[in-house]
Amino acid sequence: MFENTTNPVPILVFHRGNAAYLEHCLNQARKYNPESRIILLGDSANAHIKVAEHYNADDFPGVKEFKPLYKHCSFLSYEFEWRCIERWFAMRDFIRLTGITRFIHIDTDVLLFCNVTQEAARFDGYDATVARWDEQRLMAHFLLVNKAVFLEDFCNYMTGLYSNENEVQRLIQKNTNMNLRKKRMNKPWISDMSLLCDYYDQRKTNFYFLENTLKQGIGFDNRITDVEGFQAEWGLLRKHRIKKIRFENGLPIAWTADGMRISMKMLHYHSLTKYLMQYHVRGIDAHWRFFWRELLFDHKIFMGRR
Repeated sequence: MFENTTNPVPILVFHRGNAAYLEHCLNQARKYNPESRIILLGDSANAHIKVAEHYNADDFPGVKEFKPLYKHCSFLSYEFEWRCIERWFAMRDFIRLTGITRFIHIDTDVLLFCNVTQEAARFDGYDATVARWDEQRLMAHFLLVNKAVFLEDFCNYMTGLYSNENEVQRLIQKNTNMNLRKKRMNKPWISDMSLLCDYYDQRKTNFYFLENTLKQGIGFDNRITDVEGFQAEWGLLRKHRIKKIRFENGLPIAWTADGMRISMKMLHYHSLTKYLMQYHVRGIDAHWRFFWRELLFDHKIFMGRR
């Protein structure tokens, strides 16, 4: 049984540390969701933030129980991949503690431009919302969970997989083969995104894929750097280009490559584009000079090299 969709949907955020963009994310969530609980599963470094209810993620036992099982199989750092995975156990333990059965989780590099309780009605009847990164990865950066049992089952899946060396090797082989096609130097890339996709492949969970809203003229951005099918701007190289975003009455608009207008309900500032958040929270169309200052000077990038 789903919760009454008129009840404000709580918004859960997981974050370690006190990155500058964290407060942009939380303040923006509060701006468009005045009735929702804003819940930060964090640590001592961000306990001072007042816009959200704060809980220390280290107090949840599931994180400590799973960590000895985790095997790092990624060309990205251990710290980055572990942070992405441990959030699932922190969220599961939190909803066990509180009895919340319906909520939305957003990454901290996401800005909301919508009321999530109103938008949640679009996804009634589904277990959760996800978006595709590629054919082997699913993103949970805007994750509406309609059924708490999904979160329990996914955490059980991860625990079972990492407890079985054969299953770990199967997933490594599955992702290494894909990475060969993408020229990642024969290195596996096991992240929570690949785990979520493998879980979907095995369970055929009733997910709603957010890219399906585009045909309605509505966008739940998978990442601002993914310009496939969209009008784009900036950057000498494709990987430095972003979706063309303009603000009308404080709300972001994008356009597909064939000119269809898309009302963006949220934006995801992947990788180096987090610096745009400070402008977009104010409804400012980021000028090209912000891009070049950030990439050429702050990040020492020149012609695609760092």
